[in-house]
Amino acid sequence: MKTAAEFWARVDQGAGPTACWPWGGRTTGYGQARWNGATIPAHRLSVILSGRKIPAGMFVCHHCDNPPCVNPAHLYVGTPADNSRDAVERRRGIGRPVGTGPTVRFLTHMPPALFAQVNAAALKDGRSRDAYVRRALEAAVGRRS
Repeated sequence: MKTAAEFWARVDQGAGPTACWPWGGRTTGYGQARWNGATIPAHRLSVILSGRKIPAGMFVCHHCDNPPCVNPAHLYVGTPADNSRDAVERRRGIGRPVGTGPTVRFLTHMPPALFAQVNAAALKDGRSRDAYVRRALEAAVGRRS
């Protein structure tokens, strides 16, 4: 693909300007576009083609929380911290473990206030949430011997 017209031809804009516009090409959850011989995430290319700059080290994040969406109105340029905060607020990246044990049930049904507290502590300290989740689980159900 070498032109903006070729890019936009692969986008379903049929639901209107305020709806999600899913990428119609290759996806890995997020759309993948070939642009001048390189593979680039389609949502990043959408932002670039809409005339916005993406400074080095910045992310392109979705307001809509829909990875294949490339509607520029649904995308914003943010810091890695913005992206992490967004994930916490939308409960992404945690509570998705495979299995059926008590930890999985706890994460899936964790009260929102406790979820926010656990994630805020992890983000503040710059550590993995796993240790904070284990502590919250231990406090909620008691330590097992």
